[in-house]
Amino acid sequence: MKTRVLMFFIIALFMVTILNSEEVRGCTHKELSPEKVTVIGKAEIYYPDLTEKVETGSFPSPEREDWELINSINLDSFIRPGKHLGVTFNSSEQTIEVISNYEELIPESIEAIEKSPAWMRADLENIFCQLSDTDQATWAGVINDVFDPFIDEIAFSIAHSSVAFLSSIYSNPDLFTENAILIYLTDNDLEYVEIVDYGSSTTDENNL
Repeated sequence: MKTRVLMFFIIALFMVTILNSEEVRGCTHKELSPEKVTVIGKAEIYYPDLTEKVETGSFPSPEREDWELINSINLDSFIRPGKHLGVTFNSSEQTIEVISNYEELIPESIEAIEKSPAWMRADLENIFCQLSDTDQATWAGVINDVFDPFIDEIAFSIAHSSVAFLSSIYSNPDLFTENAILIYLTDNDLEYVEIVDYGSSTTDENNL
Protein backbone atom coordinates (compact mmCIF):
# COMPACT_ATOMS: atom_id res chain seq x y z
CA MET A 1 0.00 0.00 0.00
CA LYS A 2 2.81 2.40 0.91
CA THR A 3 4.56 1.57 -2.33
CA ARG A 4 1.48 2.46 -4.39
CA VAL A 5 1.05 5.77 -2.56
CA LEU A 6 4.70 6.62 -3.15
CA MET A 7 4.46 5.78 -6.86
CA PHE A 8 1.29 7.86 -7.19
CA PHE A 9 3.03 10.81 -5.52
CA ILE A 10 6.05 10.56 -7.84
CA ILE A 11 3.84 10.40 -10.94
CA ALA A 12 1.80 13.41 -9.77
CA LEU A 13 4.94 15.40 -9.10
CA PHE A 14 6.30 14.49 -12.54
CA MET A 15 3.07 15.63 -14.26
CA VAL A 16 3.08 18.97 -12.40
CA THR A 17 6.69 19.55 -13.45
CA ILE A 18 5.87 18.91 -17.11
CA LEU A 19 2.90 21.30 -17.02
CA ASN A 20 4.93 24.06 -15.41
CA SER A 21 7.79 23.64 -17.92
CA GLU A 22 5.45 24.50 -20.78
CA GLU A 23 4.76 27.93 -19.32
CA VAL A 24 6.76 30.83 -20.79
CA ARG A 25 9.14 32.02 -18.12
CA GLY A 26 10.51 35.52 -18.09
CA CYS A 27 12.67 37.45 -15.66
CA THR A 28 12.79 36.07 -12.16
CA HIS A 29 13.05 39.48 -10.51
CA LYS A 30 10.13 41.70 -9.60
CA GLU A 31 8.56 43.36 -12.62
CA LEU A 32 9.22 47.08 -12.85
CA SER A 33 6.37 49.55 -13.14
CA PRO A 34 7.02 52.40 -15.63
CA GLU A 35 4.84 54.75 -13.58
CA LYS A 36 7.25 54.60 -10.68
CA VAL A 37 10.35 55.52 -12.80
CA THR A 38 11.38 59.18 -12.50
CA VAL A 39 13.45 60.73 -15.32
CA ILE A 40 15.94 63.21 -13.89
CA GLY A 41 17.75 64.19 -17.10
CA LYS A 42 17.79 63.95 -20.86
CA ALA A 43 20.78 63.64 -23.19
CA GLU A 44 21.14 66.37 -25.78
CA ILE A 45 21.35 65.45 -29.43
CA TYR A 46 24.93 65.82 -30.68
CA TYR A 47 25.54 67.30 -34.11
CA PRO A 48 29.25 67.16 -35.08
CA ASP A 49 30.72 70.10 -36.93
CA LEU A 50 31.02 69.66 -40.66
CA THR A 51 34.59 69.74 -41.90
CA GLU A 52 35.73 70.35 -45.43
CA LYS A 53 37.31 67.44 -47.22
CA VAL A 54 40.98 68.12 -47.72
CA GLU A 55 42.58 66.62 -50.78
CA THR A 56 45.81 64.89 -49.83
CA GLY A 57 48.58 64.75 -52.34
CA SER A 58 49.58 61.33 -53.62
CA PHE A 59 53.19 60.33 -53.84
CA PRO A 60 54.10 59.20 -57.33
CA SER A 61 55.41 55.65 -57.43
CA PRO A 62 58.96 55.57 -58.75
CA GLU A 63 59.49 54.04 -62.13
CA ARG A 64 61.30 50.73 -62.23
CA GLU A 65 64.10 52.38 -64.17
CA ASP A 66 64.75 54.62 -61.16
CA TRP A 67 65.10 51.74 -58.71
CA GLU A 68 68.50 51.06 -57.23
CA LEU A 69 69.57 47.44 -56.88
CA ILE A 70 70.87 46.84 -53.36
CA ASN A 71 71.32 43.09 -53.37
CA SER A 72 70.23 40.03 -55.33
CA ILE A 73 70.57 36.26 -55.33
CA ASN A 74 70.09 34.04 -58.36
CA LEU A 75 68.79 30.54 -57.62
CA ASP A 76 68.55 27.79 -60.21
CA SER A 77 68.10 24.47 -58.49
CA PHE A 78 65.79 21.50 -58.12
CA ILE A 79 63.79 21.17 -54.91
CA ARG A 80 63.66 17.49 -54.05
CA PRO A 81 60.99 15.92 -51.80
CA GLY A 82 61.65 16.74 -48.15
CA LYS A 83 64.03 19.59 -49.02
CA HIS A 84 63.59 23.35 -49.00
CA LEU A 85 65.38 26.24 -50.65
CA GLY A 86 64.73 29.95 -50.19
CA VAL A 87 66.09 33.27 -49.03
CA THR A 88 65.90 35.18 -45.76
CA PHE A 89 66.57 38.81 -44.90
CA ASN A 90 69.25 39.48 -42.32
CA SER A 91 68.09 42.73 -40.72
CA SER A 92 71.28 43.25 -38.71
CA GLU A 93 73.55 42.89 -41.74
CA GLN A 94 71.00 44.29 -44.23
CA THR A 95 71.61 41.35 -46.56
CA ILE A 96 69.68 38.44 -48.03
CA GLU A 97 70.94 34.92 -47.46
CA VAL A 98 70.13 31.49 -48.86
CA ILE A 99 68.43 29.03 -46.50
CA SER A 100 68.36 25.35 -47.39
CA ASN A 101 68.59 21.88 -45.91
CA TYR A 102 70.47 20.58 -48.93
CA GLU A 103 73.59 18.51 -48.44
CA GLU A 104 76.89 20.38 -48.68
CA LEU A 105 78.88 20.01 -51.88
CA ILE A 106 82.59 19.37 -51.72
CA PRO A 107 84.88 21.96 -53.39
CA GLU A 108 85.59 19.61 -56.34
CA SER A 109 81.87 19.37 -57.11
CA ILE A 110 81.45 23.14 -57.01
CA GLU A 111 84.39 23.50 -59.40
CA ALA A 112 82.90 20.92 -61.78
CA ILE A 113 79.49 22.62 -61.75
CA GLU A 114 81.01 26.03 -62.51
CA LYS A 115 83.07 24.48 -65.32
CA SER A 116 79.96 22.98 -66.96
CA PRO A 117 77.51 24.88 -69.18
CA ALA A 118 75.06 27.06 -67.25
CA TRP A 119 71.98 25.35 -68.69
CA MET A 120 72.86 21.98 -67.13
CA ARG A 121 74.25 23.13 -63.76
CA ALA A 122 70.97 22.59 -61.91
CA ASP A 123 70.81 18.98 -63.14
CA LEU A 124 74.44 18.36 -62.21
CA GLU A 125 74.04 19.94 -58.76
CA ASN A 126 70.96 17.80 -58.13
CA ILE A 127 72.99 14.64 -58.79
CA PHE A 128 76.06 15.69 -56.78
CA CYS A 129 73.89 16.59 -53.76
CA GLN A 130 72.67 13.00 -53.57
CA LEU A 131 76.12 11.41 -53.78
CA SER A 132 78.50 10.70 -50.94
CA ASP A 133 81.65 12.81 -50.63
CA THR A 134 83.70 9.98 -52.10
CA ASP A 135 81.43 9.55 -55.11
CA GLN A 136 81.26 13.31 -55.57
CA ALA A 137 85.05 13.47 -55.75
CA THR A 138 85.10 10.64 -58.31
CA TRP A 139 82.57 12.10 -60.74
CA ALA A 140 83.53 15.73 -60.25
CA GLY A 141 87.09 14.69 -61.02
CA VAL A 142 86.00 13.30 -64.40
CA ILE A 143 84.76 16.76 -65.39
CA ASN A 144 87.62 18.70 -63.83
CA ASP A 145 90.29 16.52 -65.52
CA VAL A 146 89.04 16.97 -69.08
CA PHE A 147 89.19 19.93 -71.43
CA ASP A 148 87.10 21.40 -74.24
CA PRO A 149 85.30 20.23 -76.29
CA PHE A 150 84.52 17.16 -74.13
CA ILE A 151 83.34 18.94 -70.95
CA ASP A 152 79.70 19.44 -71.89
CA GLU A 153 79.26 15.85 -73.18
CA ILE A 154 80.70 14.33 -70.00
CA ALA A 155 78.84 16.73 -67.70
CA PHE A 156 75.57 16.00 -69.50
CA SER A 157 76.07 12.24 -69.19
CA ILE A 158 76.77 12.47 -65.46
CA ALA A 159 73.90 14.90 -64.82
CA HIS A 160 71.41 12.53 -66.47
CA SER A 161 72.62 9.28 -64.94
CA SER A 162 70.86 7.85 -61.89
CA VAL A 163 72.33 8.26 -58.43
CA ALA A 164 72.02 4.51 -57.91
CA PHE A 165 74.14 3.82 -60.98
CA LEU A 166 76.81 6.41 -60.20
CA SER A 167 77.09 5.00 -56.67
CA SER A 168 77.32 1.37 -57.78
CA ILE A 169 80.32 -0.78 -58.65
CA TYR A 170 79.00 -1.10 -62.21
CA SER A 171 79.75 2.52 -63.14
CA ASN A 172 83.06 3.28 -64.81
CA PRO A 173 84.26 6.94 -64.89
CA ASP A 174 86.69 6.20 -67.72
CA LEU A 175 83.80 5.03 -69.88
CA PHE A 176 82.25 8.53 -69.75
CA THR A 177 85.46 10.11 -71.00
CA GLU A 178 85.95 7.49 -73.69
CA ASN A 179 82.38 7.92 -74.88
CA ALA A 180 82.83 11.70 -75.29
CA ILE A 181 86.05 11.23 -77.27
CA LEU A 182 84.48 8.61 -79.52
CA ILE A 183 81.66 11.02 -80.39
CA TYR A 184 84.17 13.37 -82.04
CA LEU A 185 86.15 10.55 -83.63
CA THR A 186 82.98 9.11 -85.14
CA ASP A 187 82.02 12.54 -86.45
CA ASN A 188 85.12 12.51 -88.64
CA ASP A 189 84.15 9.17 -90.17
CA LEU A 190 80.49 9.95 -90.88
CA GLU A 191 79.71 12.34 -93.71
CA TYR A 192 76.04 12.82 -92.78
CA VAL A 193 76.65 14.17 -89.28
CA GLU A 194 78.61 17.15 -88.00
CA ILE A 195 79.25 18.32 -84.44
CA VAL A 196 79.10 22.09 -84.06
CA ASP A 197 80.48 23.60 -80.86
CA TYR A 198 79.65 27.12 -79.66
CA GLY A 199 81.92 28.87 -77.21
CA SER A 200 84.03 27.18 -74.58
CA SER A 201 83.99 26.56 -70.84
CA THR A 202 86.23 29.58 -70.28
CA THR A 203 84.57 32.11 -72.62
CA ASP A 204 80.86 31.21 -72.62
CA GLU A 205 78.79 29.85 -69.73
CA ASN A 206 76.25 28.48 -72.20
CA ASN A 207 78.76 26.66 -74.39
CA LEU A 208 77.37 23.70 -76.32
